Amino acid sequence: MELGSHELRANRGLPPIFGSTAPQRYSDVRAAFYSLKQSVRHMKRNAPLRRTMLLAALLLSATSLGCGAGSDLAAINGRVKFKSGDEAIQHGTIEYAMVDSATAHQSGARIVNGTYEIPRDKGLRAGKYVVRIYAPASLLSPQGAPGAAPPGGGGRVLQLPEERVSAEFNSQSKLTVEVTDDAMQTFDFEVE
Repeated sequence: MELGSHELRANRGLPPIFGSTAPQRYSDVRAAFYSLKQSVRHMKRNAPLRRTMLLAALLLSATSLGCGAGSDLAAINGRVKFKSGDEAIQHGTIEYAMVDSATAHQSGARIVNGTYEIPRDKGLRAGKYVVRIYAPASLLSPQGAPGAAPPGGGGRVLQLPEERVSAEFNSQSKLTVEVTDDAMQTFDFEVE
């Protein structure tokens, strides 16, 4: 029996793998390729089948990828108020910075009417975070940057608004929270 050229090429003294010989592996690969080639030809002529296959491929890839790259992040929300008088912070910011991490990870949000929310796509990974809360006494005036002379040369220099939250909750904060793997977490704070 004479071997075909493809069998000669495939059987160059190669050891059998998984119980098959090299010529059999070559034949199996060739048969699979031929089957795939026929399926593609059939799909070219059949637009509904092509759309169905594309939809199935998209659903399979979406399922295998899960909810996306941000799926390990947690959405964070909560309320912020002053300890004395139960007054909610009307406007300010809250920052979360990861503690003891090789990679710096932080996020934050604006505080409006005593509440804040960090959406999941900008959320936090599981770990320990230091929290900093800022609440200026007033908003900056739209007339210019702090320290700059006002327009018209009035001689008066604009000042940063006074910070209402004590340094122990912002610039010198030791306030920490532990973020878990839960998708949504709530942290409420009372500051001085």
